[in-house]
Amino acid sequence: MSDKFPLLYKEMIRDAVEDERQRCVDMFVKWGIENLSLCDLELLEHFVTRWLEVENER
Repeated sequence: MSDKFPLLYKEMIRDAVEDERQRCVDMFVKWGIENLSLCDLELLEHFVTRWLEVENER
């Protein structure tokens, strides 16, 4: 985005993206709780946690 793009709009877009990301995570967690065994959920949690760590290192 250009530096001329108003900061308020940049923040609004960032917030909307974050809200949508959180909504998707919440829906995925709900689906996992309803459809996966505890062992599968723990395995999924491990991989997601590791992926987030790698993403945060970038």
